[in-house]
Order: sequence, then C-alpha cells, then structure tokens
Amino acid sequence: MKFAINTKYLIIFLIAAVAVGGCGIEAGDNSTPLEDSVVVVINVDSVRNAKLIAENDVFPLINYQRVYIENYKKLKEIRSKYAYKSKNLSAHKAFTTLNRKELRYVRIKDTVIVPDSVIADMRAYSVFPPYYPGAADLPKIIVISNAYLSYACYEYGRIIRLAAVNSGKQRTPSYPGRYALVWKEKDRRSSLDSNWHMPYNWNFHAAAGSAFHKFSMPGRPASHSCIRQFMSDAKWLYYWGEGVKFDTNRKQIPMSGTPVLIIDNFDFSRKKYGPWLDLANNKDVWLDLPENPMQVEEALIPYSQIPEASRWGLRNKERYLYAEDTLRARGVIRPGVKLIATVNYNELRRKKALKLAEEEEAKRKLQAEEDKLNIDLIKDNLEKLDNKPVEVIENPGPAVPTTISTDPAGEIETNKPDESNPDKNNPDKNNPDKNNPDKNNPDKNNPDKNNPDKNNPDKNNPDKSNPDKSNPDKNNPDINNPDINNPDKNNNATEEKVKEKKAEGKEEVKPPSEENPPE
Repeated sequence: MKFAINTKYLIIFLIAAVAVGGCGIEAGDNSTPLEDSVVVVINVDSVRNAKLIAENDVFPLINYQRVYIENYKKLKEIRSKYAYKSKNLSAHKAFTTLNRKELRYVRIKDTVIVPDSVIADMRAYSVFPPYYPGAADLPKIIVISNAYLSYACYEYGRIIRLAAVNSGKQRTPSYPGRYALVWKEKDRRSSLDSNWHMPYNWNFHAAAGSAFHKFSMPGRPASHSCIRQFMSDAKWLYYWGEGVKFDTNRKQIPMSGTPVLIIDNFDFSRKKYGPWLDLANNKDVWLDLPENPMQVEEALIPYSQIPEASRWGLRNKERYLYAEDTLRARGVIRPGVKLIATVNYNELRRKKALKLAEEEEAKRKLQAEEDKLNIDLIKDNLEKLDNKPVEVIENPGPAVPTTISTDPAGEIETNKPDESNPDKNNPDKNNPDKNNPDKNNPDKNNPDKNNPDKNNPDKNNPDKSNPDKSNPDKNNPDINNPDINNPDKNNNATEEKVKEKKAEGKEEVKPPSEENPPE
C-alpha cells in the first residue's frame, strides 16, 4: 500500500568502520568500532501525517472482481445489474466510476471490475489518500490522475469528492502541472466546434481552452486535453469550484481560482483499459501527492496546442514555444508521437461555406453571361433572316395549352384520336359547307364590303339638290345585280322579294349587307 509520505523524511544511515588507515582510530585503541551499526531517524511530521491518513480512512474494505463478458447473455446480465434506475443509482454510479466509462460503452469481449459491495459514497473507491497533508492549509484543491483517470477534491486536506474522468488522448494530452479554475458556463458550445455540447463547463486554462465538463465517457483518454466527467460530477464541481479573482482595477489575478494539479501521465503503451483493472480492492493503491502543491511547476503546454485566436495574449510566450521539447525530454510526450495542432472547426466550416457560396455566385454569373450571349446570337440570326429588328421578351410566361380538358376522373386529356368513333376524327364529314368556301364567307362576292361609301348614294351624287324621291333605287346601280346581294345563287326567294318591292315602289330596298342581311 502506498501512502502519501515522502521518503526523504525517513533517512537510514549505515556507518561502517574502516580497518585500514581508520580516521580517528589508532592501533591498540580499545574503543568499540561502529561496524554494522544502524541509526534510524524518523521525521515526526511523517508519523503525524500517517496517523491523520489512518484516522480519515473511514470506509470498509471492498474487494474487486474482474469479469470477462464473453457473450451477449453476460453483457445483458451486467447491463441489467448496473442499469440506471431510481432504485439502483448507487450500484450504477459505483460500476461506472470503477470502470471509468458509461454503461453503453460496455461491449462483448470487454473486461470490467465489479465490487463485492456497493456504497453510495464514491470516496470509498478512491485511489487518492483520504487525507492530503500538503493541502491542509488550502480551502480547496482538485488533484487529477491521468494514470488512473480520476480526480479528488480536497478541503483543508480532507477528501470530499471522488470522480472518474476521461482526459486527453495521446496526441492531444492533458499535460501535467499546476492550473487554476478561471471561468465557468453552464451550457457551453465549444468555440472550436459548435457541435461539441459541454454542460457545466469549468475552464482551467483560458488560452488552451482546457476545461472540466460533461461529455461522453468511453473509458479511455479521448478528449482534446479537456477533463470529461459524468453529468452528476460535472454539476457538483460547477457549483463547488471558485473562479479567477480580480484586483482593484478589475484585472484578472493569474492562478487565483481553485488550484488544479495534474500529477501524472497515462500509460499509452497499454492498448486496452487502464491500471484500475489491476486493483484488488479499494485500499490497494493510494497515490503519492506533491508535498507542496502550490510550488508545483505551472503546466507546460506546447504552442501548437493553443488556438490561433488565443496566442496574442499569452503570458510568458517563450514557455509555450519551448514546451514541446521539454515535455519530450521528460518523457511526457512519447518518442514518435506527433501532436495534433488545435483546429478551429467552426472557422473551417465558415471558410468552406464562404467558398461554396463564392463558387455558386461565380457559376450563376457565368450562366447569366452565357444566356445573354445565346439570346444575342439568336436575335442576330433572326434579324438577318427578316432584315428587321427583333424584340426579345425575357422570361415569357408559361405556354397555355389550347385544347386540354379534364375527364371526370380528374385526368387531363389531350387531342388524341377517338378510335371508337372514326367519324369523330373527321370533323368535315358532317359539314356539307366545308367544300363550299364561299358559304361561310358572305362578303366574298360583295365588292362593296370594302367600300364604305357605296352605301352612301349622296356622297357622289351631283344632283343632291334635286333627289328623285320616287325612285329610291336610282342611285343604287347594284340593285339590278341580284348576285351582289346574294352570296348564294340558289337563294331565289330573296331575289323575287327584291323585284316585287322594286316594282311596287313602296319602300326603299337596301341591298343586303352586314347591317342588312338577307331574310
């Protein structure tokens, strides 16, 4: 079992006598040599701290069992036993915390650990010591272990909260060192990718954008340097932590929020799971914590991990420029691992949308120019054919069909032949006047139709002052031409009537016309 006791406080001295040329021991001296003597010096503070740790260890021993999910039946059993239900919340939280993953990520051929007893307080499953002597004077501090994917919250040295996390993946890791809470937002959309919804967001590095927040928990380091956690833990931390403080000029005081320590690194050479699966019980490992947490080096973060929009305001910019080399030298970044530079996906989408819009506008303009050229070409060709200007009507309305009807079924019919009635397709068969074009044109044999003065006998009559009232037809030379008023030569009845009225001289007989059609 590891305790949070620094070994420099437990010093063992071995002093051996020197036989040849011994300093301070002369030949024949009867004094007893210090050969094989051991002096043990124990620091009083170490003893006191060990006692405080033991006094705060209030939870019983809980043994763990590794379970291999070999088939769907076993998977269903695990999911049922630790399902999220109102009467099963403690068991669900204990299982997901121990395995650092949501239940939905548990699959066939996975290995999980299950406790032999369930306690509602997650501190019972902690890999952090129940008491942190170095933080005894600090009102609040958060300590994160990348190796064991969990964090502990302390108040004046006593642990008050244990939570599982999923930290940064190998190419975008959560770098060890000291941070502090800065600002928070209850319902946050990432400034790098608005698709990332991050409830109960607590930023602890303003430039890098590193933050605690709720997000999916697959059970491995998976984030872009952030600390993912379950919803209940994210909500609790949101209200517990304290952000940056301000001076009298309302300027931020750096590192003035609740301190945050990341104390180690995840072993990425391990292909699956993590060291929590190797634990035999809840007291198997207690992590060593820094003796003086506020003297821990401020985290080194490579310049490539800082979004471009945040680089202009960096404090101690040089630290960011040489950070990657230092981290590689310390083994924090493994050999051969290439870091992924921070990408602003929102900006990439904006640029892509702008480019597509510009391309569409260019296509539209090109099409408009081509259409104008085509119209001008057609116009020129028509003018050459007709030797006269052509008026071009732009955007004509839709053509209206001339013979479209709708049948009772609501379907549109066109002029298709009626095969059931052969005569229907021959409209001239029942029209005897079709072969007599003059029948339908009564004005064809009327030369006066186009002469409006023909029916005005007085206009060309020099004897207007002495009209012959007894002979109303004197000035009508066409009255003797019955064919002029008779478009149909076979209409004898009309001719006889004209002659009778002329002989009687009772009334003026006007020649047939459009105003006076034949009876």
